[in-house]
Amino acid sequence: MKYTVNDFLNIPILKKYEILNENADRNHIIEHICVTEPPAEGFVRRNELVLSTLLGCDNDDKIIKFISDLENINASALIISLKDSKKISQNIYKAIQNTGLSVIVIPWEYRFAEIVEAVLSNLRKQNEEDEKKFSMLQKTLLQLFMDQKTLFDASEAISKAVGVPSAVSDMDGNIYYRNFTFSAGKKADDYDFKTPIEIKNRFYGYIICNYKKNELETESVLSLLMKYAVLPLSLWFEREQTAEGSKQQKKSDFIWSLASDSYTSTEELKKNAYKLDIDLDLPYLCVTAKAGFIKSDSFLDETYWIELNNSAIQSEMSKTGAVEGRNILTTFQNGIFILYIQVMPGDNIFTIYKLIDSIEIKIKTYFPRLSCTWGISGIYNKKQSMSRLYIDAKLAMDICYRQKGLGFRNSYNDTGLFRILSAASEIGEIKKTVYDTLNPIIEHDKNHSQNFMDTLNVLFENNFNICKTSRALFIHRQTLLYRIKKIESITGMSLSNHNDTFMLEICIRLFMSFYYTRKKE
Repeated sequence: MKYTVNDFLNIPILKKYEILNENADRNHIIEHICVTEPPAEGFVRRNELVLSTLLGCDNDDKIIKFISDLENINASALIISLKDSKKISQNIYKAIQNTGLSVIVIPWEYRFAEIVEAVLSNLRKQNEEDEKKFSMLQKTLLQLFMDQKTLFDASEAISKAVGVPSAVSDMDGNIYYRNFTFSAGKKADDYDFKTPIEIKNRFYGYIICNYKKNELETESVLSLLMKYAVLPLSLWFEREQTAEGSKQQKKSDFIWSLASDSYTSTEELKKNAYKLDIDLDLPYLCVTAKAGFIKSDSFLDETYWIELNNSAIQSEMSKTGAVEGRNILTTFQNGIFILYIQVMPGDNIFTIYKLIDSIEIKIKTYFPRLSCTWGISGIYNKKQSMSRLYIDAKLAMDICYRQKGLGFRNSYNDTGLFRILSAASEIGEIKKTVYDTLNPIIEHDKNHSQNFMDTLNVLFENNFNICKTSRALFIHRQTLLYRIKKIESITGMSLSNHNDTFMLEICIRLFMSFYYTRKKE
């Protein structure tokens, strides 16, 4: 797996050389080779063998800085070819003794092209050997899986392949499959070298290699692990999640029966709750969440992806509640996450918002593109009907999603005006007045492909503030003023008249409420 500076010094064409600092690390691996002159920044990679003639270095400081920069980059070694007339000064020699970078002088007549060719040939052979080794690891892991072995056995096989102790963690970084070299209580984030176990946007956990910081072959190892080990390891997680999923599905179905009020009897309800270890005597509130991508992805079906990952998302929701000592019951139905959250003494809308903040942070850690619109039911210290709580939370969420889209929240207590307007919009005489008032604008919008209804709605939402409204509509202030005059002309009402303005605002709100109700039906 390692091709080191010592291996380089044994290539046949390199018969003469002088090592200027014997104490330097010649076990440093080589992954690349280049021919370059100072400066080093931006031209040399980590674990790169550097060939140079030091041309253009007319003073010691430039050469000393070049060597220092290569050490900072973690280059493998510096190979210098000098003409007879050029010698290493005492100052440079002293600087070289204080560096961990191997500095080696070779005769001027050695051709760099032949050295590069020899090194690249050896690197190709090494890569081929590594590919074979990790291909065998993949076969071993698949056989271990078929033989019903554990992830501990898999991590032992990985340890043998990479040459250092290795372990497997879950998606939270908990190292469940470790050997004695991994300290109890430490998580994946406590180790520098890990690679995610992820297949098609589905994240399972990490492979952790217990390298020391001065072991520098990690890039190639982690790349090979991703290529050969990630897929077999994902099978273990899939098997575990399938078993857990069967149990969770029963729980999910039960929670949905509470939300939809579809259980057959109270006796059956209590019996199933006992089997599933659900305490229905606790006070709960309901939160609903509609999830979606912040930015659409034409290559990914959003609905399918959320359906595929809903169990993992629900798991993070429940874990966040557990951290606060709360029971959170979750289910995913018809594209909506439903959470029944245990009400704690002193809870109010702000403590629930804080909990939702924590849930969002946790979800975004693993699903950064996901965003949710939340609806929160009323908060009561006494037990309430679970189905009533769900209806209230979903109403709050639906209104919030329609009015603002993804990434916002609304509580049932905020829906009072909507409920009043919704009831009023069903009264025939009021409905007729609304349409008589707004019909000229609606007809104008249809005939002229304009949207003055939306302009009026946004104007009222911004308390008739011209600057805020124009910014919200992405139009110039003068354009907005023109539209206002046009609306006044169409309706025969003046927006500078308090009674006319009040009438138009009430009509707009009632119309939107009626439209929303019909749309949902």
